[in-house]
Amino acid sequence: MSCWTTIRRRRVGQQRIVDSLNRRQLKVENSRVRRTTSMSTERTPAYSPGLAGVIAGETEICSVDPNAGLTYRGYDIHEMAEQASFEEVAYLLLNGELPNLKNLAQFRQQIAAERALPAQVVKMLRLMPRSAHPMDMLRTGVSMLSAFDKELSDNSHAANIRKSIRLIARVSTLITDGWRISHGEEPLPERPDLTQAGNFFSANVANPDARYDFHLVRRS
Repeated sequence: MSCWTTIRRRRVGQQRIVDSLNRRQLKVENSRVRRTTSMSTERTPAYSPGLAGVIAGETEICSVDPNAGLTYRGYDIHEMAEQASFEEVAYLLLNGELPNLKNLAQFRQQIAAERALPAQVVKMLRLMPRSAHPMDMLRTGVSMLSAFDKELSDNSHAANIRKSIRLIARVSTLITDGWRISHGEEPLPERPDLTQAGNFFSANVANPDARYDFHLVRRS
């Protein structure tokens, strides 16, 4: 078969396609009622009200059972709320297991060391109007924190754990500092000697110098 014959056949085939398209277009233009529909082989997905029965993703962190309720890493959340501290639950979510006493102490120190906000973020909180909603202040603050994270572009598992710890620590500070600033008060220094819940409570009470039993709020 010559090269010219191959080219001619291609041209003939192309002309047939063009003629077919022209006839279809003419049919559409001459009729205001009927439409030429393509015979698609794709199946329309079944409609699921409220995405019922649709799997959006899989996770090992939590599960919902109609009988057992919500569990974190296999632990019932009601039992966790009664017996575990905030740091224990956070450690469980990040690492997949509850910490021993040594790991818990180290984890608390890591969180306490990361509570302070960058000066630029505190300045942003001061620039927000007093009428700003706390959630708007928190959302803006969290977005701004990412720009100051030295590991922003590191998506390794180890870096993500460290970034999670910083976020856990600073979200609490964003809430307390934002609340105090919006009420005309100065943010209080962080208390590394307190748990995350104790520090949160201390930063919000009217008299921060008063002595409180922080064991009552350690699971908040």
